[in-house]
Amino acid sequence: MKFSKYFLLLCSFSIYVSLANEPLTIRLSLIGNDTIVFNKLAFGFHSDATNGLDTALGELDLPPLLPPSGYKLYGVFIFYDSTQGSNIWSYLDLRPFPTNSNDTVKFLLYAIRESGIRLRIYWNTIPDNIRYAWLVDEYLGTLVQVDMKKTNFVNIQNEFLDKFYIKMVFEEINQVEEDNSDEFEISYIPLQSEVIIRNKTLNQITFRIFDIYGKLVQEFNLSNESTFSSNNFPTGVYFVEFNNLNGRKVVRKLIIY
Repeated sequence: MKFSKYFLLLCSFSIYVSLANEPLTIRLSLIGNDTIVFNKLAFGFHSDATNGLDTALGELDLPPLLPPSGYKLYGVFIFYDSTQGSNIWSYLDLRPFPTNSNDTVKFLLYAIRESGIRLRIYWNTIPDNIRYAWLVDEYLGTLVQVDMKKTNFVNIQNEFLDKFYIKMVFEEINQVEEDNSDEFEISYIPLQSEVIIRNKTLNQITFRIFDIYGKLVQEFNLSNESTFSSNNFPTGVYFVEFNNLNGRKVVRKLIIY
């Protein structure tokens, strides 16, 4: 595949992410007949997460490998990715922090087990900054209805139920403020297929480039200026993340076409 030599800055914006915007991860486990345990599931929110497979954050895709439980009892999170146009299957589901406090974030839990195995799902304590978190069945939403803030487990008696939604709403959203900083500059030279990134601060920083699915593509230490070839990148949308020592983060959206 021949890539275009044109590297375009589609949209340039900067954000300041509060240090209070800590990643939130909630562990969830499955138990079958009180003897079979699968406890490798986790879900939550992360400032660097996307709605795709976040391999840069350690998220693992399920197919074609099955979890190493050996008992045919396992769970996996499923969510639809509109960019890829299909479902993403993952052991670990980290979502970006929602934009508004009224946004409902859904995690679909898919548990597969042998016929006749009763299922228990349990989880660790839901943090106070979550307004509510409910676990319901995916089929009707009424066969299983559990307030995850009032208890930390549920017993599933119906052996045919295998899909459940976890619905969460934040009490409040950590501050993400626009910042029109011009400390970082991205430019390109089409004829030479070069991308130039300049750092106008006095400190050395690091910047990382991620693709639309959250996969780390490249990482640099940046003092004043860095130049690299755009031919190394397939066509698509990318994010350039600048990190300062004081915790300030600036993100620029880029597109190669």
